[in-house]
Amino acid sequence: MQYDSAFHYYKLSLSPRYKSNNDTLNASSLNALGTLFHYRGMMDSAIYRYSDALRLYQRLHQDYYAMAVEINLAMSYKEIGLYRESLDTLLNALDYLERQPPMRYLVVCYNTIGGVCTKAGDYQQALEYFNRTLQAAQVTGDDDYIAISLNNKGETFLYLTQYDSALACLIRAENIKRSARDTNALGNTLGLLGETYMALGNDARAASFLQEALAIKTAAGARLGQLVTLLNLTRLNIRRQEYAEAKVLLDRAEVLVREKGEPDYLRQVLEQRFALYRATHPNDPTIRVVNELLIVKDSLLNKDKAKSLQAIHVRYQTAKNLEYIADLEQEDVRHQAWIRWLVGVAVAVTIVVFVIYLLYRSSQRNKKKAETLFKELNHRVKNNLQILSSVLSLQSQNVKDEDALLAIKSSESRVNAMALIHKKLYRDDNHRAIDMQDYVQELGNYLVHTYGFTDGRLELRIQCDAVAIDVDKAIPIGLILNELVSNALKYAFDKHAAPTLEIRLQEQGADEIRIDVRDNGVGISPQKTREGSGSFGLKMVKMLIKELKGRVDVEIQAGTVYQIVLPL
Repeated sequence: MQYDSAFHYYKLSLSPRYKSNNDTLNASSLNALGTLFHYRGMMDSAIYRYSDALRLYQRLHQDYYAMAVEINLAMSYKEIGLYRESLDTLLNALDYLERQPPMRYLVVCYNTIGGVCTKAGDYQQALEYFNRTLQAAQVTGDDDYIAISLNNKGETFLYLTQYDSALACLIRAENIKRSARDTNALGNTLGLLGETYMALGNDARAASFLQEALAIKTAAGARLGQLVTLLNLTRLNIRRQEYAEAKVLLDRAEVLVREKGEPDYLRQVLEQRFALYRATHPNDPTIRVVNELLIVKDSLLNKDKAKSLQAIHVRYQTAKNLEYIADLEQEDVRHQAWIRWLVGVAVAVTIVVFVIYLLYRSSQRNKKKAETLFKELNHRVKNNLQILSSVLSLQSQNVKDEDALLAIKSSESRVNAMALIHKKLYRDDNHRAIDMQDYVQELGNYLVHTYGFTDGRLELRIQCDAVAIDVDKAIPIGLILNELVSNALKYAFDKHAAPTLEIRLQEQGADEIRIDVRDNGVGISPQKTREGSGSFGLKMVKMLIKELKGRVDVEIQAGTVYQIVLPL
């Protein structure tokens, strides 16, 4: 009744007779009306109102409210299976949210992206976003979404057939919900626990959890929740050869699904009808034909979903990389005109490399041909970077100004750090991962000789675990190492009798690496850095670490130590 009244008054407020001249108020009413349509299951009407509200907020440059409407709009797209539109909208909202202090909308956005990825069958990507949901919920102290993210992680592990991990997450979610006495939400967790125990072959425990879940969802009038649980109980009874009970449960499910006519749930009901028929009529020859048809149909649908989802993520990552490179270019405009041009060329080449690589990856169809093309691409990029390095080296021979010479050498070392990556990609059979042990050794030796240190003049210690890192992370890690090692070689050892430089790269568990760069030089003054408070190189290091979602500590004790921790 309350929903009906709200629905009536919101519609009335937007009618020509009562419509306000205040567009902010109109946008708020449209958003509220869209939410009411969403709760009624009228997704087309909800999307129409949300879209109007979004246009008004965007025209008024009210980014916060526009972002909130985008999340609502994405949820409606998700409900009707428009996963591409949903993910595009969510990623646009996420671009705004990740530049703000953590808030509940960030938690909701991460969780909804994970849900879209789950629906599209990209379970690894879904897990990544559910982990982000859990971390953000813990930061904001949102206990409801801590339980929700654990519930969603458990469901995703269930799809991946990682049942022990699924149980660990779902049992934690169950305990939180029972403690909070959140009965309605508990029903979803109990249903998933029932599915997990059913997959493990523990039919008695599965039946217990599923029956409790059905009782909760029936009492709450949760029609879709009842449907899911009835279908799972039907599967369990068919497996236990309790066909009469399975038919009773399936009849209940069909009555519910035909009230609203959702195609996906109707498909599941009909599949269970077929499974029951197959169990009770094992010798019917038509069963084999229908089975094969269903397998082919599911395979084609999953393949189309995966391609669509991959294309969306490639576009989003391309936009993020271009934004990051634009920030670097803005910092570089303070240099002299001819230095700006040289560094600009290096940045432009990097942009081309990233864009070609990402476009290449998204359009990969023939593996053998694609590997050959990608290897040739890395060879050409390596040659172009080496040509640029040679230009910088030649230019440095005619420069007398010390600051300008250091700027050119810094640009040259950055280009070589990237060229070394592409040289290894060209030589190795693995076209995605970089052997960091070999790479760090070669980069360290190159920089030592570039800055005029001989083997007897400086002791270089390199300790690197045998870890392979994806090229998307190896390139920024190489640039970070290049800046820190170059800084030490340029400034730390002035008139030092026994200079020592130590580089360590070690794995910390299964999902982190730690990088230490340590020297025994003069140390960093509290008032300034080695290149000044406005150092382009150190700002770039800070930006790269932030982009990789890592953290850095600096210690000054008998020299300088940079300690960096990065997630893999």
